[in-house]
Amino acid sequence: MDHFSVHAAPAVSAPQNTDDAARARSTALLANIGLTFEQFLSRADGADMLTRFTGAKWTAQSLAKIACVRTDGPKFKIVKGRAVYRAGALLSWALAQMQEPADSPQRRGAQTRRERGDTFGRKRRPTQEAVAA
Repeated sequence: MDHFSVHAAPAVSAPQNTDDAARARSTALLANIGLTFEQFLSRADGADMLTRFTGAKWTAQSLAKIACVRTDGPKFKIVKGRAVYRAGALLSWALAQMQEPADSPQRRGAQTRRERGDTFGRKRRPTQEAVAA
């Protein structure tokens, strides 16, 4: 869905738990699609926006479950019985949840052994000093 039903929000300061760098990044990303940090989105529109920016599949149901089960989810308000999210706060929360890809434990262990000089069960090659002696 490329169309977002956007409702202008009253002028309110940014959420206190969002740091300045995350807000600046979110504001710049939102400007690319014509949204502001303060605009409200429904759960469905918020999920579409998150899918677009994070590359992961988000649904209105996943946001609803996060709201019911987790205490660290994005902040939302109930308007006429429906949950609405500030576009910037929702995107800032999602970006904060993303982590850099981690190597597998086996790969990290192999790197540690290499740094220690382990030979992984193979015979150690003679060093240049041992060959010269």
